[in-house]
Amino acid sequence: MEGLPSSVMLTITKLQCLLESKQERIEALERQVQDLQEDRRTSLVLAWSRCLKVR
Repeated sequence: MEGLPSSVMLTITKLQCLLESKQERIEALERQVQDLQEDRRTSLVLAWSRCLKVR
């Protein structure tokens, strides 16, 4: 990276920051998906247990 013009270095730095930001967003969305899947599993278990009690 030595010897590159400062404008190129600045562009690389900006792209690295953008990439980090996108990776953080992806991680946050993955956590949301996991939470929603867990909520769905819990809801299904509760619904199933209610059905069993009714019988």
